[in-house]
Amino acid sequence: MVLGDRTYRVRGLENNPNHDQLKIQLLAQRGEAFFIDKLDLYSSKQRQIFINQACVELGLSDEVIKKDLGKLLLALEQQQLKKMMTKSVIHYPIDQQ
Repeated sequence: MVLGDRTYRVRGLENNPNHDQLKIQLLAQRGEAFFIDKLDLYSSKQRQIFINQACVELGLSDEVIKKDLGKLLLALEQQQLKKMMTKSVIHYPIDQQ
């Protein structure tokens, strides 16, 4: 996901079997600078730790990273919901007589 001059890469989304966790590996990059960590986006404490470290490494204010994580969280929830919806679709065989 690209937001302004920042790029975010997510790995591990497929390893979340249910809606009560959003554990991922997240890379935040701005030019040559980057920060990578594992976190559960539903944990405010883990998000805050990521924000604090990423803003130091990327040279940005914490508000910028905080807003980016909010957008990223919502986008990942939508992606996760779509995957769960396609898995829950029931296919009924058509009786061809």
